[in-house]
Amino acid sequence: DVLQGTRETKKYTKKGKKGVRQEVEIHEKPGKTREDALKDLNRLVDKSTIKQGVRMGTTPNGDLIKVRPSSDGRPTLEIIRKTKDNKKKTLKIRYGNPEEGNKQKG
Repeated sequence: DVLQGTRETKKYTKKGKKGVRQEVEIHEKPGKTREDALKDLNRLVDKSTIKQGVRMGTTPNGDLIKVRPSSDGRPTLEIIRKTKDNKKKTLKIRYGNPEEGNKQKG
């Protein structure tokens, strides 16, 4: 389970593109790296591609999985799931500590 060893830091709802309501949860995995994020991605998808520096793939049930840098520079595993009522549920797992992300970014 990719959530093992994480702690939830934020949860909110926003209106996304095309007015679709999106629920977002953000978790942190302190002490982990981009390599850990890529390992988690590879456990979830059979095949992944790289587009504009973002590695992504789709699970058998249709979830879109991405590994990308976050706004503070930390690697982030993002899981985007469409729900039956046409909403989106997004889980973001930030790897490493916030202060490490700022060092990577600058």
